[in-house]
Amino acid sequence: MLLSNFCAAQVKNNTDEEAVLKAALTDKSNFIIMEFADLYKIPKTKIVFSKPEKWNPNQFWLEGISDMTLDSTQLGRFISDEHHPYNHTYIFRSKTIDSLFSIQEQRYLYEQCQKVDTTTLFTLRTKGVQIIQSIAEAKPGFLIGVTWPLFTSDGKTALVNLTIYRKVKKPSLIDQLARRSYSIYGYNTVIYRKLSSGQWAKLDEVGHLIL
Repeated sequence: MLLSNFCAAQVKNNTDEEAVLKAALTDKSNFIIMEFADLYKIPKTKIVFSKPEKWNPNQFWLEGISDMTLDSTQLGRFISDEHHPYNHTYIFRSKTIDSLFSIQEQRYLYEQCQKVDTTTLFTLRTKGVQIIQSIAEAKPGFLIGVTWPLFTSDGKTALVNLTIYRKVKKPSLIDQLARRSYSIYGYNTVIYRKLSSGQWAKLDEVGHLIL
């Protein structure tokens, strides 16, 4: 199912945004990385920052890779470099997800993600989700940073990025030097498709575990 319908602007409304956010934050499968190696459990109540996170443009477009202008040697060098954005940020490294979006749509997402609102705070009220204003309000445990949904050009597909943080009683040396009491645990980009019923169904996801 290639997403290639292309129009001038995003087609969405506040109801869609809220529905996608609720779907993303209440679906336990979106947070499976929290249970990596059985170290922790997914909390019954997700603690979510009220300030929206920014999308990273590298999630949707990497010059030379997305437009396929690199030769095989250069491409191989980037793919083999674990620190290159291709290996931890670029969502189309997943062949399944890449097959869902045309090149034009991928470029569209790259351009639109840089325009997504990051000033309007979340006020979502739904069971199992608690919105907090600052890290100081949270007890040690998992915290979640969320982007506002990013919609495809036809408004029928939405993406949400979930960044998983972990607040600890005793921060690591790196976090102490950065004067913070938390670290990034991992992140997950989740894709939803709007059904004829108006509900949003999960299509796929791609994440990266940092620990």
